Amino acid sequence: MKVVTESVISCDRQNCDNRAHFLFRSGRGPITAYCDTHAEREAVRFGVALPEDIMETLMRGEAR
Repeated sequence: MKVVTESVISCDRQNCDNRAHFLFRSGRGPITAYCDTHAEREAVRFGVALPEDIMETLMRGEAR
């Protein structure tokens, strides 16, 4: 998972026009972009935790 700042990418979920702030990839599969809402659902599905505060994560330099 990667946190995206200043996103110009749309969420990959069908019928969602929100901007994506998270990129997900499982193994060598495709990279998918999700808005905050859909990223939370994917995080649960993958069993990973999303950062509580995106800006705090970016400031600590953990999002690469």
